[in-house]
Amino acid sequence: MANIFFCVVKSGQDQHSDREIIGWNRIEVPDGVEYIQMTGMDDAQWPPLQRDYSPKALEGGTNKIIPYTPPEPVIPLTVQAQNALSAARQTVYNEYASLNEPTPEEWVSYMKQLISISNGTDTTSTKLPAAPK
Repeated sequence: MANIFFCVVKSGQDQHSDREIIGWNRIEVPDGVEYIQMTGMDDAQWPPLQRDYSPKALEGGTNKIIPYTPPEPVIPLTVQAQNALSAARQTVYNEYASLNEPTPEEWVSYMKQLISISNGTDTTSTKLPAAPK
């Protein structure tokens, strides 16, 4: 984690002359993160922003702060298939095996498709098959 150390001086002074330091600060910046100076922000804008814990973003190409909606996480198809297979096995047990009845072929076929996706032998599917009714 890198630290950014900075001092605060009065603006408008000649950078080649001695300038009085009127404050210090340090920001810890984790690896893979950058900082952006919020030019134009004033003291009136800062406190409400600090108290509002809703997700925020910087609007593209500007320093305008806007509400942020994180993208939906992408769950790999193999993981989706594993979860669906677990649910299908439970359904088949509850509806058929626990009653000592044969499993309908449509359920067997469905679970075999899920097994192929979850173990990686089916590499062409882009979505899960529909579960039997």
